[in-house]
Amino acid sequence: MKTATNCSTDIDDLLARVTQNGRALQRLPSDKLKDDKDAVVLAPAAKHNICALQHNDTLQLDRNASVTALKRNRSFVLAAVLQDSLALEYYASEAMQGDKEVVLTAVKQDGSALQHASNELKDDIYVVLAAVTQRGNALRDASKALRGNKEIVLAAVTQNGMALYYASDELKGDRDIVLAAVTQNGRALQHASDELKSSDKDIVLAAVTQYGRILKVASEGMQNDRDIVLAAVTQEGVMLQYASYELKDDRDIVLAAVTQNGRTIEYASVDLQHDRDIVSAAVTQEQGMMLQQPDENEYCMCVGTTPFSSWESVKEFDRFWQKDELEFN
Repeated sequence: MKTATNCSTDIDDLLARVTQNGRALQRLPSDKLKDDKDAVVLAPAAKHNICALQHNDTLQLDRNASVTALKRNRSFVLAAVLQDSLALEYYASEAMQGDKEVVLTAVKQDGSALQHASNELKDDIYVVLAAVTQRGNALRDASKALRGNKEIVLAAVTQNGMALYYASDELKGDRDIVLAAVTQNGRALQHASDELKSSDKDIVLAAVTQYGRILKVASEGMQNDRDIVLAAVTQEGVMLQYASYELKDDRDIVLAAVTQNGRTIEYASVDLQHDRDIVSAAVTQEQGMMLQQPDENEYCMCVGTTPFSSWESVKEFDRFWQKDELEFN
């Protein structure tokens, strides 16, 4: 019967073992790694046991030699990154992290692998373009020069609008870039230049249509634009609180807001809080729920000057409506 020591010197036996268990890499002697085909056979071990090389710092020094040799073996690293992009960090030597084919293979699997590439390849337009196309936020790890490249940034924000955060200041003010970003994710508006947030209606409209809550970062002028506010409250009624005073008194806007979220009636003008259709829409949307009345800890719904502890149905609302003490416009 073979001992563990005998096994560690029997390359054929170890190759078979590694295919079944990645930890067998720990026993592979470096002087046996002379043929690329052996490394290719070993590569599937990464799929079965990623810890085999991730935690090689715990290995004994005499065993580290085999791990180091694998990390320098191009065929092994290529096969490994095809199976798992993390291999670029854990399985690749510094030289392999600077190998364009290896890095391209990795970032096509997962763009975030760009962070483990060499600085030279982080400045390579083809590598970075592949990375941000797969994962927009990989723009974070691109060189400063490429974060100012319109083609690269456009690809990044098209995949993930929030990648706009990593773009150069100049491109945060580029209309094409920002429009693509907010169309993909309205929250990206917060990273746009102040000029675009305050003067470009199409961009702000696209942003609030995709993510209504972003109205809060728009300029006062945009918060006073009827089309923009209507789009925002239709998507997120609570954004009525950021609308201008004039638009809080706009019946269509308030009706759209309370239809989406009945609680937003508290942000409407006093006159519209007494509007029967608006109150009815708010109650219908909030049936069975309670709303908090300002200045009190008690939860209630206020219609006009009369509070109600709850609304079980629209019929109950209609019954209260008939009371003489309720004065509606």
